Amino acid sequence: MRSNNNGASDTFPSKRKHGSQQGQTKRKTWRWQTCVICSCAQTSFFMSSSNASVFSINRRTALTSCAMSLSGLAMRGLLHAEATSQASSESGRRRFDMKPRDAHFRPKARAVIQLFQNGGPSQMDLFDPKPELDRQAGKPHPGEVETFQLGNKNIIFPTQFEIKPHGQCGMNFGSPLPHMASLADQWCMIRSMYTVNNNHPFAISMFQSGKPFFGYPALGSWITYGLGSENQDLPGYIVLRDPAGYNTSGKAVWSSGWMPALYQGTEFNSGGNAVHYLHPSQKRAAGAQKRSLELLSRLNRKHAEMHPGELELDARIQNFELAARMQLAAGDILDV
Repeated sequence: MRSNNNGASDTFPSKRKHGSQQGQTKRKTWRWQTCVICSCAQTSFFMSSSNASVFSINRRTALTSCAMSLSGLAMRGLLHAEATSQASSESGRRRFDMKPRDAHFRPKARAVIQLFQNGGPSQMDLFDPKPELDRQAGKPHPGEVETFQLGNKNIIFPTQFEIKPHGQCGMNFGSPLPHMASLADQWCMIRSMYTVNNNHPFAISMFQSGKPFFGYPALGSWITYGLGSENQDLPGYIVLRDPAGYNTSGKAVWSSGWMPALYQGTEFNSGGNAVHYLHPSQKRAAGAQKRSLELLSRLNRKHAEMHPGELELDARIQNFELAARMQLAAGDILDV
């Protein structure tokens, strides 16, 4: 594919059919549904409600845009899952559930624990030594400096802790992290991540979803959607937040965005009941709760049979059934 001077792009040629003349090819443009564009493409491709539901874009533009966002990481898997389910399912659409799915490669890890410590010390005091910063300490910063808070002064502030290499790899750690420093050869530190947004809520959203604004699925939601969970009686995505309160982005940090709520983070409390409303407020006869949940499940399934192909309805039913299974299985597990 190539671009001409006015910005238009030629699309990839389709496969040549038998019997076609030598040198002649056919070209076609991919047609993408609106939901795919909104999930992976850049802002320039967002559609208003007045636009058509289907429109044409060329292949290079779509793939380039997808590669620039976190959603694009799951693009291949989403398309593969859609194609697979279309061949094996009568409805031709994937069902939203938490059943475990095979990864593209054999994994070494059974689970992922992400420690997101919003508001921690600067990386210049923990991992990233800045010797020139120390040499220029107390001096005005050369050139123009853009400030974002009233009362800031143009004075260079040095690193407050000693930072030195540790382990055979020579990874740098600050003095406040002696235990992490002792395990230097077991860490993988990524230094290439950054954001141009200095506003805390939007920077947090950028870290969690790959987008600086809210409404997109968090990384944990994508993992749960793609891999499912080995335990069908507990959520696949669990959140243990700071007991002191929420951060500046609130619950949006573990939101499933426009995906079904089945894939959002389930918040467990650090004190009292781990999950609110897990059990009835009033004591009931033995087996009554289980029978009530079974009846509710049958009614939901009957309603789903009357509305085939409603994926959002099916996802809500899956969410309710997960909550029901938690009532029966989570009590002992959460008693820690």
